[in-house]
Amino acid sequence: MRKNYKLYDPDYVVGEYFIKRLDECVAGAPTQLDSSSDRFGVIKSSSIDLARHTIVPLLFGNTRLKLFEAAPLTSSLVYYFTEHHNDGSPWHPLLHIGITSGMLVSRALELGLDASFIACQWDTVDNKQVNKLLHDNYAIPPKVKLKVKMVVCIGRGIEPDNLKQQQLKLLTGQTVEYSNSINHRGPKPTHYL
Repeated sequence: MRKNYKLYDPDYVVGEYFIKRLDECVAGAPTQLDSSSDRFGVIKSSSIDLARHTIVPLLFGNTRLKLFEAAPLTSSLVYYFTEHHNDGSPWHPLLHIGITSGMLVSRALELGLDASFIACQWDTVDNKQVNKLLHDNYAIPPKVKLKVKMVVCIGRGIEPDNLKQQQLKLLTGQTVEYSNSINHRGPKPTHYL
């Protein structure tokens, strides 16, 4: 059974064989897109570097709790799932993101890796700044403007603990607050089993 991890071992290295299998999974996912307007993208970050430590804090966190998401900052691999900014037809890209990210997590588990979905984003995200950083650090065509919807983190998870808040020093020099605990409070989905 899959566990959700909020923190990963930053020293764990995912081997090239496994990375190739994961990339094949993303590339081979069945498309849910409509060729007329739907657009979608996946950006892979395979190292914990300055680019990731600059982009992730701008996107992933909990505004109410003032906590950053540590999983995309500490996992060996990160796959950002995006749609095109201001796309007039977001339904098919969101469906495709769900199917492809689910396949990716399933494949990671089959390979003996840990994987988490992270979609908790700040209430306000400066997409212009995020796009500048994405264009500066990844091979994205200049005219393409993206909106990151979620991230899949892969590596070796660290078991949640009961500590409320901890600090993580980033490569940018910034120190962020995070919690290595899973939220089990709040409304639950209705299950018809």
